[in-house]
Amino acid sequence: MEVDTIELLRKKLTQQDGWQQIGSLTIHFTDACNLRCCYCSYAEQHRSSMIQMETLAEALSHNPIYSCIVGGGEPTLVRSREVDFISLLEQFPFTQSVYMITNGTVMPGGFEKVADRFDFIRLSLDAATPETYRLLKGVDRFNQVLSNIRLYLKTDIRQVGVSFIIQKANLREVPDVIRLLAPIYFEFPGRFFLKFKNLRAATESLTSQKEVDRVYLEVKELRESSALLESFLDLATNSVEIPQLSEGIDSKPPLSERCYYALLYCLVRTNGDIYPCGLMSRKEQHCLGNIRRVSWDVICDRQWTFFEQAGKGCLDCVGCWDEKKNRVLEEILTMGLQPPPSLTRLGAINGLYCRW
Repeated sequence: MEVDTIELLRKKLTQQDGWQQIGSLTIHFTDACNLRCCYCSYAEQHRSSMIQMETLAEALSHNPIYSCIVGGGEPTLVRSREVDFISLLEQFPFTQSVYMITNGTVMPGGFEKVADRFDFIRLSLDAATPETYRLLKGVDRFNQVLSNIRLYLKTDIRQVGVSFIIQKANLREVPDVIRLLAPIYFEFPGRFFLKFKNLRAATESLTSQKEVDRVYLEVKELRESSALLESFLDLATNSVEIPQLSEGIDSKPPLSERCYYALLYCLVRTNGDIYPCGLMSRKEQHCLGNIRRVSWDVICDRQWTFFEQAGKGCLDCVGCWDEKKNRVLEEILTMGLQPPPSLTRLGAINGLYCRW
């Protein structure tokens, strides 16, 4: 299996043999969700479509370097007469070839049978108290998520983490969530992480830079108060990025000249429709085709056309979720660097394009 995404990108740019391989595959298992997050558009759509086994098999047949499992809703809820979560995971042929983003409320039965497929799993918490969790998520599952963190860590997964999306309603709980989760890191050394993230929508819930800076000072004081907290923050969190997670971070137009990431990325929705990036998946006009009905050659040609149009500023792109990774790709290509494959594998822990 090809593991060097820079080499694959160079193949794609010159259209050498093998350029049609998928770099980073994001696949939606289901649109169903059991939460009602106030900042998530899926909470209002009430869709329940689920992926078919044939759709997943077709995507995996193109030998993705790395795969990310998400749901348009919650991936662990996929369940129909034809498929369930475990049967889908059994289709991934390699160990540590996939990671999952989940709301963490469900630990699927029989999970230990497929735990070796995962490089890491990240659970969404976004709160340090049941009250704030209920306010943000619309349901009372806070303690269940905390319990599931440990259940996942007791399996063979290499890394299990928690995400905390910074916004007005939970900003003051940033120091509290650090205190809450630090013991888990020392209970499972080297296998647990905490990722702070920025809000990508719901502008009324965004924080100001001044508010974020104030809380970041508290985090720095917390770090200096304890050697254990210092170790946790330095080794298992991205807390140094907190000042960058204020209002409007994802609304800025991309700065790089080309959307190289669009050549590496492939998002497959539950119905088989393919998009060149997560942001464009909200815009039906940028669908590259359906993986079950359109030949892969045609889809790749359309992906190249998208890449060419993006370079000429012809697309209605108003912000890039992966702009940082795209800039790194551009710099590596421009400078002719040859990073080790272990650092260029999309999604790799501690890698250049780490998505943890």
